[in-house]
Amino acid sequence: MNFNINMPVKVLFGSGRVVEFGKEVTGLGRKVFLVTMREILELGLLDKAIASLKAAGFEYEIFSDVLPDPKSGDIDCAVERLRSSGCDVIAGIGGGSAIDFAKALAICYAHPLDVWSYVNLSNRPPAPIDASKVLPIIALPTTSGTGSEVTPYSVVTNTETVQKGTIKETSIFPKVAIIDPELTLTLPPELTAIIGVDALAHAVESYFNVPNRTPYSDIVVEQSVGCIAKYLKRAFDDGGDLEARVGMAWGSALAGVAISQAGTTVVHALAQPLGARMGLSHGVSVSIFFLEVLRRTLPAESARFARFARMLGVDDAEASELTLAGKGIDALSELLAEVKMPPKLSDYDAKPELIDELACDVATYMSRPLKQHPKVFTEDELREIVKACF
Repeated sequence: MNFNINMPVKVLFGSGRVVEFGKEVTGLGRKVFLVTMREILELGLLDKAIASLKAAGFEYEIFSDVLPDPKSGDIDCAVERLRSSGCDVIAGIGGGSAIDFAKALAICYAHPLDVWSYVNLSNRPPAPIDASKVLPIIALPTTSGTGSEVTPYSVVTNTETVQKGTIKETSIFPKVAIIDPELTLTLPPELTAIIGVDALAHAVESYFNVPNRTPYSDIVVEQSVGCIAKYLKRAFDDGGDLEARVGMAWGSALAGVAISQAGTTVVHALAQPLGARMGLSHGVSVSIFFLEVLRRTLPAESARFARFARMLGVDDAEASELTLAGKGIDALSELLAEVKMPPKLSDYDAKPELIDELACDVATYMSRPLKQHPKVFTEDELREIVKACF
């Protein structure tokens, strides 16, 4: 019982809250740099946000060139656009890619190095960041998966080094997160499932992060897993089910809170290099390894797995701890199957050499999360995990 809690994000949660965007800019700056994706613009998901800015009397500029899984080169190119815009507030509107892109820009705006210099790799410390120079960030998520709206992280891909790493910096906690589940109603079933599994992995990995988990993060995880277990299938079956979208938005945000306090472990340590090497979306990469990693972890912490089973709704008072833990894995497997998850590496034409490449990546620049897991996998064991996911 000796831990810290740092959760500085003001969260506005609820249907229709996007209309409060303009009001929330007050006190943060004068002109807003709206970072988003072209598809978000075309779907009209920015319309109410922009109307609220206009009504509040704020200027804005739209940057809609964000692509999935932000690349360091694209961020570096966008910095000059931001500097010349006269904007002093950044808003990330979209999925995790848009919000992470906005966070990276907020740092690079007044710092001299390329964005990759600020990425925190396990085998290389990041360049220093002056928190006083980081632009204020507002996050408006349009998906329920990454939880980036409540974290101090920005995930960046370097296509030159074929690596994917994370900026970890408390000054990029958004000042405000407006979580309006109505913005997620247009998500297609496949994307709903992929990002939903990512959110669930955030919660679960935080729960099993041995050195960083706390009683606070455990409570947050319990609520997050309960929401996702209850609402993921409903949101997958009927994207217009607002109650399910509300549940998923809340479960995802809580999972983001959990990783902001405890962090991820082996699933993400494998998923990030996979995304860099194969160009797969982050949610797909996470979903590929999720179950296999948990199955091989269970013997190392069966008591905690038994509690996780209860979060998923498994209730068997007569079962032993180990049996209940196994039933939890079965329940998770059934839930994922109901939403057509997880995919296999072979679905994406992965080559056999990927096995050694990923094992090497995790053992080097992604080794820190590996060491935080209840079972510290060897390189050979990592190879077996990757091989089993083909």
